[in-house]
Amino acid sequence: SYLLSPEGARERFNFSCIFDGLDESIGRSTWPVLQPWPKFPCSMDESQLKALKYAVTTQLALIPGPPGTGKTFVGLRIAGLLLQNVQQRLGTPILVICYTNHALDQFLEGIMKFESEIVRVGGRSQSEALGSRNVVQLAMQTNRQNRALYDCRQEQARIQAEIHALIT
Repeated sequence: SYLLSPEGARERFNFSCIFDGLDESIGRSTWPVLQPWPKFPCSMDESQLKALKYAVTTQLALIPGPPGTGKTFVGLRIAGLLLQNVQQRLGTPILVICYTNHALDQFLEGIMKFESEIVRVGGRSQSEALGSRNVVQLAMQTNRQNRALYDCRQEQARIQAEIHALIT
C-alpha cells in the first residue's frame, strides 16, 4: 500500500542488489519502482524477475513453484530489495512464512547474510545458526538482562544508603 500512496508512487529504489553494474551503465543505481524497470544483466531469469517485480509492487505476493525453481533465491532478492529500500525508512518488520520448518530455516539463514535483526518464531528449527534468534531464546536473554539490571540497581541503592549513613 505504501507504493500506491502519493509519496510511494515517487519512490526510487536502489536496485544495485539486483542488477549487475547498473550504476556504471546508466550513471545511477536508483530507479522509480513503479516505472518500467531497466533491462540490465542480473542473476535472475525472466520469470524470477517478474515475480520480484510483482512482489515489490503489490500488497501480497505468493511465489509458488516446484522444487529447484528458485523460490528461495527470488525470496532472498525480494527481502534484500525491501530491506535496502523500504524497511529502513518505514521501520516495519517483514514477515516470512514457509511451508516447512526446513524451508524457513534455509530462508532465514540466507537473510542473515545481509540482515542481523531476525526473530524466528517456532521451536522446531534444526539450524544452529538460528538458535540464538529464536523468540524463546531472545525472551530468556532479555529476562536475564533485566534481572541483571535489577540486581545492579538494588546494589546501587544499597551502596547509596551506606554512603548516606556514613556522611550523616
